[in-house]
Amino acid sequence: MAAAGCADNSTESENTAVGSTTTTVSSSSPSPSTPVPRAPAPAPTTPATPTAVPPAPRVDPPAPPAALPPFIASTTWGDSEYGVTLRITPTPSARQATGTTDAAQAWSEVVASAPDADTPGMWEQFDCHWTWARILEPD
Repeated sequence: MAAAGCADNSTESENTAVGSTTTTVSSSSPSPSTPVPRAPAPAPTTPATPTAVPPAPRVDPPAPPAALPPFIASTTWGDSEYGVTLRITPTPSARQATGTTDAAQAWSEVVASAPDADTPGMWEQFDCHWTWARILEPD
């Protein structure tokens, strides 16, 4: 490509390669020949191939097996610093049991094993252990 002189309508010019990174003006122009930098071509903004991976389908863990009675392995009356107490030993199934239905079933097993336990205070103590104590200290 030929660039004509800008200042004096001179016909002298220098040839430059097409696509070069600098432009050269005629030697007869009043300013010295200085290279003018060109910005590089912009990089493509979209990748040639998709890289996004679709999320894996959500899989919920299986529900725990239902706890089945019996829930009470044994009951034993004994003395302690608090007075007469009833020690209740749960079965492994009782440790998995939850809810009011299971609590009612377990209490009926306690009363069947130790009929003297059927008092409001004993029920409240049992319910406290069945519902709350095992949350704080499981097993």
